[in-house]
Amino acid sequence: MGSFVDLMVRLEDESDPDIGMVDHIDDNRWIIGGQDIFPVQIELLQGETSFLLYGTALRETAEPVFLPLMISMFIEGLNGHSLGNYGICPGPVTLSLYQKITITPQFSLERLKAQIACQRLLIECFLDAGYDRHEDLTLIADEGQNDPPILPFRH
Repeated sequence: MGSFVDLMVRLEDESDPDIGMVDHIDDNRWIIGGQDIFPVQIELLQGETSFLLYGTALRETAEPVFLPLMISMFIEGLNGHSLGNYGICPGPVTLSLYQKITITPQFSLERLKAQIACQRLLIECFLDAGYDRHEDLTLIADEGQNDPPILPFRH
């Protein structure tokens, strides 16, 4: 594998209707999606050994927010909560789901596409479930264990 930026250039050049259009926003940030596909964002982290894959939406309308994750967290005064490999930022106005992914020598374009699709599906599931009230996303700890917090079951 070349650099992660090279991988993103390949993703931009390759037209894949399953992930949508790739827009290179600045040196270390891309938006992947389109009008018919919920956009997710990628931010390459300092050191270029990992990146954040995330999506942010307005709670009331499920419309995407195109701000970088840290800016939307600062605006709402949010803290992220760990959910294993994933994280959630349930704010009063927005909902952000993110994943930090480490780049290994085996990291491939196919793996990146699969992770983009999975992240988008996760976000769409949260939005389709109607998570529009902050108290619905209160995290609870697994009783008697020291495991990371889990989301309450809502069916």
